[in-house]
Amino acid sequence: MMKTLHIFNPSHDEALAAHSPYYTPSRAARRMEAELWDLPQLWAAEGDAVWDFRSAVRWDEVARIEPWGWDALLRHRLERAGAPVRLMPTAEELASVRRLSSRQTAVSLLPLLRRDCSQTLGASVFCTSEQALHKALQATHNEGYMLKAPWSSSGRGVFRLQAADNARAVARAQRILRRQGGIVVEPYQPHVADFAMEFRFERGVAYYEGLSLFQASPSGAYLGNVVDADEGLMRRLCALAPAFKNLPDVLHDVRASLLRRLPELLRTDYEGPLGIDMMLSHNAIHPCVEVNLRRTMGSVAIALRTMHSLPARFFLAEEDGILRPMLRPITE
Repeated sequence: MMKTLHIFNPSHDEALAAHSPYYTPSRAARRMEAELWDLPQLWAAEGDAVWDFRSAVRWDEVARIEPWGWDALLRHRLERAGAPVRLMPTAEELASVRRLSSRQTAVSLLPLLRRDCSQTLGASVFCTSEQALHKALQATHNEGYMLKAPWSSSGRGVFRLQAADNARAVARAQRILRRQGGIVVEPYQPHVADFAMEFRFERGVAYYEGLSLFQASPSGAYLGNVVDADEGLMRRLCALAPAFKNLPDVLHDVRASLLRRLPELLRTDYEGPLGIDMMLSHNAIHPCVEVNLRRTMGSVAIALRTMHSLPARFFLAEEDGILRPMLRPITE
């Protein structure tokens, strides 16, 4: 029997935002799926298979399905392909995944991590009314604010507001609030690096898998990952913040806190890979910028560490001895 059927569905974040099994993914997401459908070969085990959404599947040979991320659109596509119910999450389980995938989860987790760990920074509030939104924007921050939709894809739905009297930006925030029922407001945080910690969550227990160092555009769109062992990534982070002498110790504390806090937060409502995006400043860490309840490019970069030969079509040219995954950001 086939162990696992892997699926690369890069429309996952879009589908969560759309909240409909009949959603049509953007052209960019469809192109990415068509070009890189076999990306899961990088982490699939021997005996596993990768599905391209077009070929026939012998479902009696499949023990489990592991997609990039679970959502109602994917379940609908699997149902149309004849996948048995036993292999898919229920509607209630999908609702839990979507709820926990909201940026409200990061808002809830951040103060817990800051309480546990020294030399951390960051603040955020989840607003569910225009009154709460205006109150959050009344606080004075020299760098302005970052506003984030509860669900969005690759930086869309995330934007900077430098002055609370920017009527156009405030109107955009109000539209998100009405459409998705909430919006996150947080002070803009200057930083020197974007990075993440990758985990796998199974039966209510979190397991640490490694660090991820990546590049993002000013709007938050993913640009590329550095592929290196944890030790190499740690050296890079330390070099970016040389005054932060105890950075490894702080990261150790953040990891320990996440291993304890994630089970409290997720309970048994999620199974699979997840990544916690963070930011590094000159002397502190923002320990929870995003919570990604899906596979991430950070987890792909970790999978590459043990490969002896790399499929060249997945990667950009070598830079400074480091290979970077060749996945274009979804911007269309």
